[in-house]
Amino acid sequence: MSTTTIIIGIAIVIIVFVFLFIGVIISSSLSGGGGGSSTSPTITSLTPSTINSSTTTGTAITITGTNFSDIASVFITSSFPSVIGSCTNVVVVNSTTITFVSPAISVSSTSSYNLQVLCNGQGSNLFINGLTVIPTTPTTPTTPTLISINPTELDFPFVGQTDNVTLTGINFSGTTSVTYNAQGTPYSGNFTNVVVFNGTTITATLPYIATPYNIVLSIQVTCNGMASNILPSAFVYLVLGA
Repeated sequence: MSTTTIIIGIAIVIIVFVFLFIGVIISSSLSGGGGGSSTSPTITSLTPSTINSSTTTGTAITITGTNFSDIASVFITSSFPSVIGSCTNVVVVNSTTITFVSPAISVSSTSSYNLQVLCNGQGSNLFINGLTVIPTTPTTPTTPTLISINPTELDFPFVGQTDNVTLTGINFSGTTSVTYNAQGTPYSGNFTNVVVFNGTTITATLPYIATPYNIVLSIQVTCNGMASNILPSAFVYLVLGA
């Protein structure tokens, strides 16, 4: 056998081994053996997916997906993209569930944000417009309605005497005042010790009124700056000997 033949044979063997090695690498890559995308985390849904705007507090949110692992971070971004804020209290419940608390996000109009999870250095899909933030609707105070007072008359035989009454109605709340007025007289003023027990009940103390004669009082309630109807001739203030 000639030297040339031996050299050609060795070259063929080397070429075969090279092609076999390349084939193994390609096969490993296609099957995910190199730790590629098959183990990357994936976000499929959020609960809740719509939250209220806030300047102070975040919202507890649950992510559902796949391939979540121990060390995880959650990022919320806008469509620019820019990071809105870091999420806190991130907990990997299991491989399909992560819970976290969003940062406080304040908006003046409905806005959508993207989410992404990072687990052990591998980033998830970008969950585009997965989180919607809506402006908080200001609470409009409701107008209180005064229905009755109990008792409807009391004797005040002593100077400085006061007595308690109970008012019944609807939409009682918050900072409340109760006023009285005796039409045609200079006697008007405020009840004291006003307590809102619930949305339908208020207790208050009628102060002593220095009047030489019996008077009939009209009553009105004001809650959070909203005045109720006037309850006309609601209460008779009786003076001993009048």
